[in-house]
Amino acid sequence: MKMLIALRDFFWPWLERLTRQETEEREQRRKGDETRIATLNFATDTDVALEEARRIADSEAERRRGTDQKAATYLPLVVALVPLVLAAASALWEEKAGGAPVWLNMLLLGLAVAYTAAAGLWAFRVLEVTISHEPGLGDFELAWKKPHPDQTFARRILLYTRLNQERINWKVSCIKMAHAFLLRAFLTFSLLLIINIVMY
Repeated sequence: MKMLIALRDFFWPWLERLTRQETEEREQRRKGDETRIATLNFATDTDVALEEARRIADSEAERRRGTDQKAATYLPLVVALVPLVLAAASALWEEKAGGAPVWLNMLLLGLAVAYTAAAGLWAFRVLEVTISHEPGLGDFELAWKKPHPDQTFARRILLYTRLNQERINWKVSCIKMAHAFLLRAFLTFSLLLIINIVMY
């Protein structure tokens, strides 16, 4: 079974969906983390706690920006492959290039097109607009109504960071998939050209 899954992933990478149990466990972890954040006591060194909370939030924001930038880089690569696909399809269809059998050329070209399209789709999923939690005016108002506003604000920052984490993890998974498909598209195009050069 593992061999079949490995073979499938070699030809067509697949992002496994969470089972219902895994989804429930993840939801319980999130709720547990929210409870832990709400009960954190920063009385010992509040300034350090606030600074570290901001650093963690900045780190997650940087991770999000990194995936968005990679997706924005991958999309032009996908677009650049389209003229190559059209030129290759035209040449192979009219049998003007290479000596490989038509069925083999069409199979490899079809795979390359499918990989390119999948890479573009996953890159678009990274750039999909999603909800992002950030401290705002309401958080300031809430924090400064409390006896220790800096502690309350540190907790709010940590809470929002935790709420953003799953969406950022999803973006990272999408960019990994886009990379995997783009790599396969490149290798399939290369194989198509090599086979036709060798068999010419």
